[in-house]
Amino acid sequence: METEINLSSFAVILWILGGIFFIVIIVVGIIFIKKFFKRPELYGLSKEDIQKRWNQIEELLSRREDVSWKLAVLEADKLLDHSLKAMGFGGVSLGERLKLAAYRHPNIRNVWSAHITRNKLAHEASYSLGQGAARQAVSQFKRALQDLGVL
Repeated sequence: METEINLSSFAVILWILGGIFFIVIIVVGIIFIKKFFKRPELYGLSKEDIQKRWNQIEELLSRREDVSWKLAVLEADKLLDHSLKAMGFGGVSLGERLKLAAYRHPNIRNVWSAHITRNKLAHEASYSLGQGAARQAVSQFKRALQDLGVL
């Protein structure tokens, strides 16, 4: 009889320990999932800084000079690059960082045409950019920054 009590007490203790272990595993899993899906922190760049720079880009885009539109595209590309760096994405160039970021943020692939526009502005002296094309490129950069959760 005493052996039965000891065995049933032992079984109860095992059930309690098993329950505690299960709860710990669930809590650790939830913490891991939250950490994995959380937007990366920005190192050396705040959301306020990004918003301030974005306002300057939109102000450039609203001007009537084509040089301002070109500058808006160049600055938007640079802001995206700095944001990706601040989020900890590696790579030597923005192109490499975009490829790395696309694994966690698939919609960021949509910014490639805007980045190509920027490259043409930077490397082709005769490249002409109208306000409509500049607005479209800047809009794609804005969407990418929003998808990253920094704007």
